Amino acid sequence: MTNTTLLFYIAKIAPSEPTVSWRSVLPQVEETLDGKYNDFNATLEYLAMGDGSVALTHVIQVQNEETNAWYEAYIDAHTGELVSVTDFVAEASVRCFLLFLSEMLASYTFYAVHGRPCHEAKLRRRC
Repeated sequence: MTNTTLLFYIAKIAPSEPTVSWRSVLPQVEETLDGKYNDFNATLEYLAMGDGSVALTHVIQVQNEETNAWYEAYIDAHTGELVSVTDFVAEASVRCFLLFLSEMLASYTFYAVHGRPCHEAKLRRRC
């Protein structure tokens, strides 16, 4: 990597001191996400952007309990723009079943060091 390339990458990283307060843009963010700030501690984090730049962001959580929505919002700390959102509520289902260890082990054949079948569940036991 040459010095010119290195300077190009450094120039795309946002300064570490925010110039916009997250509280100043909170009403717009709440309106956009149709929720309210949930008083979880706001943090200041860098976020890698799709264009290769790195933005300094305020990270807050916004919830709407009526619609069961819960978001983590990334607000650019220099422009006040909402740059990324993580949706904490996933629409998914899980099918669970109970499997006993003895049933699972019954479907396997265990082999000892010399290739002879070992019908004991304990692998350390010699056949």
